[in-house]
Amino acid sequence: MDQTLDLSGRERYRLSQLLDAPEFVKQAEAADLCGGEDLPPEVYADPVHRLYPCHTPSATWASTAFFLDKRASFASRDAAFVEDRLNYYAKYHGITHVITQLYEKFAASKTLPEEVLSDDDYALVVNRSGEQLRRYPLRNSSEVKAAAAYLHTHRDHFPFAMRRDWSDKVLQKAAVFGVNLGEHNDYVERQAGNGYCTAKVAIDLMKDRVNASRKGPGPLSELQIEMLKLSSMLEKNPSRIHEPGMRVKLASVIDDFDRSTGIWREYGDKLQRVEETLFELTNEKMASAVKEHISTATGSIYHTADLEKLSRSQINSYLGDDFAGAISTNGKVDIEKAAAIVPTLDLGIAHLFDQMMEAAGLQPAAKEAGDGYGFSRDYLLHMADDYRKAVGTA
Repeated sequence: MDQTLDLSGRERYRLSQLLDAPEFVKQAEAADLCGGEDLPPEVYADPVHRLYPCHTPSATWASTAFFLDKRASFASRDAAFVEDRLNYYAKYHGITHVITQLYEKFAASKTLPEEVLSDDDYALVVNRSGEQLRRYPLRNSSEVKAAAAYLHTHRDHFPFAMRRDWSDKVLQKAAVFGVNLGEHNDYVERQAGNGYCTAKVAIDLMKDRVNASRKGPGPLSELQIEMLKLSSMLEKNPSRIHEPGMRVKLASVIDDFDRSTGIWREYGDKLQRVEETLFELTNEKMASAVKEHISTATGSIYHTADLEKLSRSQINSYLGDDFAGAISTNGKVDIEKAAAIVPTLDLGIAHLFDQMMEAAGLQPAAKEAGDGYGFSRDYLLHMADDYRKAVGTA
């Protein structure tokens, strides 16, 4: 959101009070702050989405304030781009010193009294008996780390939806302050739902829950029957595990089951917490796995490190001296060069590459269905299974 989307003006007022807006901003007309539909895209700090107008000094101040408040929702590269353009327009309008003060006020606002903070500045916001309770402020790096540590330590006392919201806020604030969550990072990433699993893993998780909750040979309870129906649905349609939000929905349902049946008290080696399983392969681990593999146009996927086992003569005999030189440095295969070039080979050359690898005794780590570039969903799931086997949880 920026000032152009703040139709009620509530956020503009909050930021103006919180950050002590200068008089030229307080006195600015709506057109000076927001512009109109005729503004060219180049006067926006985010020209693609037409956000953060900078056509006037007051608009540049307001855009910078809104951006700082929402910076955590941006990818790091996008945030840097927008910030550079905001700073450019601050210099253009001759208000660099005012914007510098704005940055300082924003940083200081993270230590302001709790009563002047918004709900977004708290890890936990709940309504209890009609009263809103706000706990664990996130005003600075120390408080962000403390909130992450508390959630990790006391996670079993909070339902999944609350834990996920808590984790989302912690990650957003960690991005703002550049906080390394250390030993709590993987847990918070998984708890926020930033991870993957296979359909089989999710199905086994649900069936394990039913077995763990049984108290004897008697008939299944209604809850247990519903859980088995859910696992059966996923068995019949395993691709549903990849639908947007599906793993999060499953996590919430399974967490409710654990709490209703009381088996959450058995969490440990024999009964994993739902977030540890459904989101086990985090985005960071997935990115690392992808980086360690090369996909070709034939659908063959190789461990990148295997290419170092090829000799210059083997490459020459199949693909020629020019290709060998293109992927080599000082006579040895250069992994970074190979990773950039091999996926771009056309289908015919890619088949020769496969023949060369086979002759060298280097087999693909996986084979995608059909010819194509990049990593398919099937292969990502294959890597997920490989990871689980590697850590002994298959």
